[in-house]
Amino acid sequence: MIPKCDQDNFNTIIRAAKNNNLCLLETTRISDGKQVSLICAVNFVNEQYEMVPLAVMVEDNPYEIFTPPTLSTDKPDDKMLSWAADLIEQETDQHCPSDSWYRDYYMKLAARIRQGPGDKIV
Repeated sequence: MIPKCDQDNFNTIIRAAKNNNLCLLETTRISDGKQVSLICAVNFVNEQYEMVPLAVMVEDNPYEIFTPPTLSTDKPDDKMLSWAADLIEQETDQHCPSDSWYRDYYMKLAARIRQGPGDKIV
């Protein structure tokens, strides 16, 4: 089960993205001195920008360092799937150039989500 703090951070990322208050920053991880990329929310406090780290980008090939995520065998709620597909389409329309390969990918992803569980996205 996903911890509540992770769910809260994810919801903050979604809100920040909708408000164009999200950025990707490079910083040094204290534990090992390695340069990493952080997803941060941007706040404006006391006439200064404040970066709030929310997530670390996956380092290396995620398919080699994680087991593949699986969906529950339960059928996802249709309302939730529709909301997710709508959000992907809305964000894609706002932020992806019409001639980009990833725009096509995200639109196919939204269509696939509307279909429900089944085969892999092509």
